[in-house]
Amino acid sequence: SAPVAGVVRHVGEWNEGDEVPPGAVLARLDVPDLLLRHNEAMSRHEAAERQAGRLEAEGDPASLRLARVEAERWRIEADHLAARLDEASLRAPIGGVLLTPRLQERAGERLDVGGIFCTLAEMNPLKVEIAVAEKDADVLLGDRDEIRAVLKFQAFPEKDFVARVSHVRSSVETIEGRTVIVAEGTLQDPGPGEGLRPGMTGEARISAGSRSLGWILFRKPWRFMQRMIWL
Repeated sequence: SAPVAGVVRHVGEWNEGDEVPPGAVLARLDVPDLLLRHNEAMSRHEAAERQAGRLEAEGDPASLRLARVEAERWRIEADHLAARLDEASLRAPIGGVLLTPRLQERAGERLDVGGIFCTLAEMNPLKVEIAVAEKDADVLLGDRDEIRAVLKFQAFPEKDFVARVSHVRSSVETIEGRTVIVAEGTLQDPGPGEGLRPGMTGEARISAGSRSLGWILFRKPWRFMQRMIWL
């Protein structure tokens, strides 16, 4: 996303599916207003420095102090604007795969502050999001190191992928009309999973440690009775 507003110029030679290293320059924004203000601040700083040099030669300490304060103020302003100009270079915040097609066609487009230029997907490690029904959220309690999930993606129904749950979001979400809690995890040794793509969907079975056979058999009817009968 764009930290400053400007027109997209000089789009890098990146294509959809390319591996982009962190910090790579994806494009540069044309920000003439910032450039003009920076040049003005530099000019005023140099003028104040010359004034301070002249006053020092004349032996006017009171005016010299004021001139040095003025020079320092414009130096700070110039440094601040230089940092803003550096933000006009849109750099990859992470290393990942470029998902946005035809990036070069964005040249000439104006981006406001926060406007999205492109999307990168972090692929190492591969991350998954598992939507767990609110009524089954208790399986996400306990030690996260013990929570595993077996995934079947629609594109690869013949293969099981194992993921470890590392984080459970603190608030519920509504997905396709269902109230769910989203668990985030990473795939463990995906092996020949290079065909996986961001956005793929599938089904998951979560293992939250061992349970007694009675707990497994009677959990659902017991919870149903608890919801239906208020004691």
